[in-house]
Amino acid sequence: MIIDIVVRNLFERTADVGFLAMDEAIRQFILAGPQGDRHAIVALLDAYRQKYTVYDEIFILDPQGRVLANLDPAHPIGQSHDPLVARTLAATGAEIDVAASAGKVREFATVLIDDALFALPAGNVIEAIEASRMLSTSTFKPVLAGALDYHEGGAAASVFVPVVDMRLLLLAGGTAAAPTATQAREIVIVRHAGSLVGLLVDGLHDVLEFGESHIDAPLLMFGGGANYIGNLIRTARPGDTIQVVDVERIVMNFFGPRKQAYLVAS
Repeated sequence: MIIDIVVRNLFERTADVGFLAMDEAIRQFILAGPQGDRHAIVALLDAYRQKYTVYDEIFILDPQGRVLANLDPAHPIGQSHDPLVARTLAATGAEIDVAASAGKVREFATVLIDDALFALPAGNVIEAIEASRMLSTSTFKPVLAGALDYHEGGAAASVFVPVVDMRLLLLAGGTAAAPTATQAREIVIVRHAGSLVGLLVDGLHDVLEFGESHIDAPLLMFGGGANYIGNLIRTARPGDTIQVVDVERIVMNFFGPRKQAYLVAS
């Protein structure tokens, strides 16, 4: 029982890191360098601390270990020499060779689903949260894994957000075995046309930019069937591609005119 609590806590903290890494305000602050609005970022981190109540301090570091921002104004920190920084930068995971491009680029958040990489258009991604916050539902399973009582950006009122099991939606024609609580660790909240849906995935990977010349046109499904892959991204490795999830189609299947047919079919 104690081990389970510790493991769950580690998974939740990993999801927190993933959320902060995908936060556009933090990414722009880091890219801005000394010109970044440090006070705004500290306020954002403080709001996150108050929301989750498990942190005394949060740091934002650059790859050299320089502390760009931290919460405690009484103890400003300029540099971290913790060996964890070097180990993290040296760690290898599912590495992607991004093909060089001189033209326009598009940004994607990459996620893991059953050890395979999929890409989500970064403009549709709101945040990533731990799967333990999901409420189970008995209706419309198996593709609808559950729901969230979701507060966006500290809003006073919550909204109902359906959560889609991406393994069952994308793999083996929807017949893949449902992931366990430890396998499906994150829910990525996405938005299209003002509506929100949660995507249950196995893990967060990275936020990457790909040249438009390496992104193939949307795929067409023979026979008019459902197809939740919008594009293919070609990497620098010959024959290697990343499938782009069609967020618009998934969201519209819940909130568009055909939502009832989709839910009954799933």
